[in-house]
Amino acid sequence: MSCAYRTEPVVKRPKKVLTESEKEDAKFERAVNKMLKETRGEWEAALPKPWEEGATTFRHPAGTHVMFKSDAKKAFNLTEREVLTLPHESIPASPKTYFALADIRALQQRKFVAGALLDTDLKGQLRVLKSTTNTGRRCKANFVCLYDYGPNVCMGLTVS
Repeated sequence: MSCAYRTEPVVKRPKKVLTESEKEDAKFERAVNKMLKETRGEWEAALPKPWEEGATTFRHPAGTHVMFKSDAKKAFNLTEREVLTLPHESIPASPKTYFALADIRALQQRKFVAGALLDTDLKGQLRVLKSTTNTGRRCKANFVCLYDYGPNVCMGLTVS
């Protein structure tokens, strides 16, 4: 939108002319995106309901590799709804939620096999913690940082 008192004329950029190969590439990309959108819809419809903590509180066994929910979503290209289907440990009066790394990787693989994910490369920050001996209370002292890798991570993590 332009100002009503504008004196100079509006100059439009020239339209980019695509070659035949660029047009074919764009058409192929649109087809892939359309297929991906359809398979994501089917994938989300088939997701189970979100996991709910039962009468007893859930705790990860000592030695389990865990991740924060936000890190898992970013690194493994998962949505909030997908991640919440997994069992998780929460700390009272804290926004921290811990998910088992093995469960997150398995969920990512299932999403990839279903066709709702193009690749399984890790993206963003990867922070992995290890649950230690329980102190009897649910607190963040029960978790120790193992790995803290920045963006552009490309490695084969072994999951215990």
